[in-house]
Amino acid sequence: MPLTWENLKTEFLGRVAVVEVVQNDAMGNQLSHEQVFGTIKSADPQEGIAIELGGLQTGKTLLLPGDLKSFSRMPPGLFKLLMTGEELDSPDFYTRCTISHRSMVGLPGKK
Repeated sequence: MPLTWENLKTEFLGRVAVVEVVQNDAMGNQLSHEQVFGTIKSADPQEGIAIELGGLQTGKTLLLPGDLKSFSRMPPGLFKLLMTGEELDSPDFYTRCTISHRSMVGLPGKK
């Protein structure tokens, strides 16, 4: 069943998502690349999609753009996060988010 705003409560909220987060500088150079996972807590086209992170990131919340099309269903089975080695049993969704910084000011190591 395709993911829509209409079936959000039954098909999306409360499910586990793996998120690949890439951060690029203003020139397009990669600054960081990480994988995180967590439980999808809320979703709104304007407010975004909030994921309560788990594992090594427990206690943090990741807010992504409100775009359901960026999420794809994952096949059942064990999934291992490459960067941390954490293992998940059959996470529900996968998405990738690229953050492009317009300015280097305010980034770690930059003034």
